[in-house]
Order: sequence, then C-alpha cells, then structure tokens
Amino acid sequence: MKEKELAKYFIDYLSCYDLYFEIPMLKVDIVAKHNNILMAFEVKTSLNFRVIEQAAYNYNWFNYSYICVPWAQNMNFAKRVCSLFGIGILTIHVSGNMAWGDVNEYLKPVLNRSAHSLKRNIKLPEYSKRSIAGASGSDGTTITPFKITVENIVEYIKKNPDPTIKEVFENVETHYHSFSSARSSLYQWVRNGVIKEFYFDNGIVKLNDRPASEIQ
Repeated sequence: MKEKELAKYFIDYLSCYDLYFEIPMLKVDIVAKHNNILMAFEVKTSLNFRVIEQAAYNYNWFNYSYICVPWAQNMNFAKRVCSLFGIGILTIHVSGNMAWGDVNEYLKPVLNRSAHSLKRNIKLPEYSKRSIAGASGSDGTTITPFKITVENIVEYIKKNPDPTIKEVFENVETHYHSFSSARSSLYQWVRNGVIKEFYFDNGIVKLNDRPASEIQ
C-alpha cells in the first residue's frame, strides 16, 4: 500500500480536527489543529529510524508529534525509542492493499508545552488543505504557491481575455515579489512546458484551447 493510500485512513481518523497537508518548509505530511494545539503526523509504510528522526524534529515545533504506520509485530524497540522523544504512534492493520479495523493509538505522545514559542512561525496556508498527504510532489498532488499563482492567472484570463503580462501582474495575486521576476519566471516555465494552461503571444497572455494533458 502506498503512503498516500495509507494516509486516507489516518485522515478519516483525524477528521474531527482542522487538517492541513504537506506543509511547506517543515514538510509535515498532516497537521491537525484544535484550538491552540498543533499536532504533526508523519505517514510511512514502516516504522524506521528515518521517520522517527523526522517526528523527533517535528516535536520541536508542535505540541504533539505522531508517526502513522501499519501495525507490525516487531515494533517494541521502535516504541521504546519513540517514547524517549515523546513521539506518539498511530497504527492500523494492513494486508496487501487493504486496511482493516480501526486506527489505534499504539503509543501516546508527550505534550510539548514549550512549542508555543516556536509554532507562531508555522504557516498553515489554506491551499495546503487541498494537497494529498503522503503523496510525492512530483505526481502533481501537492498544492504549492506556484500552482495557486497559475490557477489565479487562468481564472483572470477567463474573465478578461487576452490581457498583457503587466496587466495580469497588477490584477492577480501571485507569489512573486516583483513584475520582473514574475515575467521572467512565467516565460521560462511556459517555454519549458511546465505551464500548459496558457502561453504568451507578443506580450499577450492567452489560454490554451487544448486540455493540458494533450499539450506536449
């Protein structure tokens, strides 16, 4: 079972909270917010030292840090290590590509009371709610400021056909800090085929008529 499929079961379990996925900078799979409490969850297909290290790092910033993994019989030593760092463990039984039973809190985490001095620096952008937890950013499932910029530009062109690039920058919310950086970056990504939704024609921004999947 892939991580993004496994993550769905834990997301259902955590659905009572305000959830954010694939948080930028910290690269946390799932963040759950409840009032002033922030909880970090790392979803992995096995409980290994790499995910423990990531969860231990998350514990510095969040009130609670969890690891979400399939249940296994040989988890006792990893459980002891996690307990040393205050990390919690959520498990679910997995067989092949199927999960069954309920999510279980295999190990309770320790509250990090000092996290309040650091978590003020954690940004939880609304677009992170649209990402897919546990998915690779390369498969297009992680929402980024760049993707939001492209979406905003497309929506503007639909309502205001054939604008200039300067007009777009003056009227569309983007993640760029200046017109020159926006122009050079957008031209580059259109030229390289990363942006397929629109193109430039003598300084005019035009929507592509064909679906992005058909554009080479």
